[in-house]
Amino acid sequence: MATDVVDDREMREAQRDYLDFLDDDQDQGVYQSKVRDMISENKARLIVNINDLRRRNEARAAK
Repeated sequence: MATDVVDDREMREAQRDYLDFLDDDQDQGVYQSKVRDMISENKARLIVNINDLRRRNEARAAK
């Protein structure tokens, strides 16, 4: 039971980290635009440059 709580917390943290990464309107807006295009084209996959993730969140990229 305790591990479920930890797993849920870690999952929510990861989701927050990736949402922050994708919501890059304060930066270049590259991924915000790509997500919009992906949705409008009814696609299910987003290609992410790992170097962009490393630059924004090195700890998350290492996991």
